[in-house]
Amino acid sequence: MNYTNVVNNAQTNQYERNMAMQDQMINVGRGIAQSGVSNMNTAANAKNQRDMTNESIDAQNKAAKYQSYSQMLQLGALAAVAFM
Repeated sequence: MNYTNVVNNAQTNQYERNMAMQDQMINVGRGIAQSGVSNMNTAANAKNQRDMTNESIDAQNKAAKYQSYSQMLQLGALAAVAFM
């Protein structure tokens, strides 16, 4: 009987250690997954910010280009009037 109790206790102890290890591994995996999702969100937000900044820069460049065209046309019109 004593031998049976020792074996049963050993099996129970091993099972409990295995379950504790499994829980620890699950928690580590969850931490890694949460960290990955957080990093992906950070990267997505950074990309959105870059995209908005690039759109703003493109709009400013377009406005500056058309302003330059407008100024050139005005100078051309003034020159045409001056030499008439």
